[in-house]
Amino acid sequence: MGSHGQPRSQGRARDLPVRALIPSDQAAPAPGTCRARVFHVPLRESTHMRRSLDLLYKVSGGIAAFFLMMIALTIVAQIIGRLIGVTIDSTESGGFFLAGTSFMGMAYTLKTGGHIRVSLLLSRLKPGLARAADVLGCAFAAFGCAYLCWQTWDMIHDSWRFGDLSPGLMAIPFWIPQSVMLAGLMVLTIAFLDDLALLLRGRMPGFAAPHEPALDDIEQGE
Repeated sequence: MGSHGQPRSQGRARDLPVRALIPSDQAAPAPGTCRARVFHVPLRESTHMRRSLDLLYKVSGGIAAFFLMMIALTIVAQIIGRLIGVTIDSTESGGFFLAGTSFMGMAYTLKTGGHIRVSLLLSRLKPGLARAADVLGCAFAAFGCAYLCWQTWDMIHDSWRFGDLSPGLMAIPFWIPQSVMLAGLMVLTIAFLDDLALLLRGRMPGFAAPHEPALDDIEQGE
């Protein structure tokens, strides 16, 4: 107590951050005690992580769409080159762009439920066993993708160290398209770990999302 009968604020200033984390429907802990339930991660941080991951998948999908567009442009350029007598080899660059659009698009396709999923066995299991099978599948896929990332990194390092070039007319260093391949595998690994975390929390993973809105619209129209 102060000299005028007012409580001192300096001694209780340290309690404010802890008390602010206590839900409104629960009583504050007694002085000198501590409860682990107080230290929850704020919801806004979880939402920020969710938005960051979704943005990563969208950017990866956008890069895949860009590479797909470049395949068409290189083919058109080769056709025009033949007409004007200029040699343009789109086979080599088209192959690299195809690898880029395939690997960079896998994570986005997974998170939007676009991959073909055979659920013949899962549909016959009980919900608990089906979820356990999904957890094992995601864990195995994440481990496999992480292993591929490691092996791809070794391949990129060897290509850069030995100066490997493509055998075509453009002679592109192999480490460039291989780096795009590695980036796609890394995003795919993150996507599998993300779905694994969602399954462990009892939520729907991205690969289980419906992905046939066009067919649904046709059926509704009929």
